[in-house]
Amino acid sequence: FDFNGKNVPRIILTDRRFDEIMSKIQGKPISVNTNLNILQDGLGHVFVEVMLDFSYEDIREEFLIHANKSLEFFEALAWNQLGIHSKPIILLNVEGYYDELYSFSLKACKEGFIPQSTLDDFYLISNVADAIECINEFKPRDKTQWFKRLKE
Repeated sequence: FDFNGKNVPRIILTDRRFDEIMSKIQGKPISVNTNLNILQDGLGHVFVEVMLDFSYEDIREEFLIHANKSLEFFEALAWNQLGIHSKPIILLNVEGYYDELYSFSLKACKEGFIPQSTLDDFYLISNVADAIECINEFKPRDKTQWFKRLKE
């Protein structure tokens, strides 16, 4: 759907499934544990598996999002990795909103899906002033040497 002029991915539950979940949790204090996994098929297609585990009634939902078409964040990481641009990738992390995405990115780096050199250009920042400072202090990398960064 369109949010502030950007195409944002959405996860859609059928009316029946939504009603079923709501009948179990409505009016009850719950939390939802969100797990993300990056999957790729070796042909340039990247998918994000999203798993939602509700703290009440043993409810679990799983979704698969085609990241190549859906998530600009992953596109920015890929462009940085491939030398299409050399810019900081900044997420304004208000109240820890992106903490899990950052943890997920660290895991993806550890498992070899994202090179450390790309992750080094990913910043979680809690306020606009620090984001502007990060942009001003960022030192772009040599885009012609992108293939060497894949090994870093």
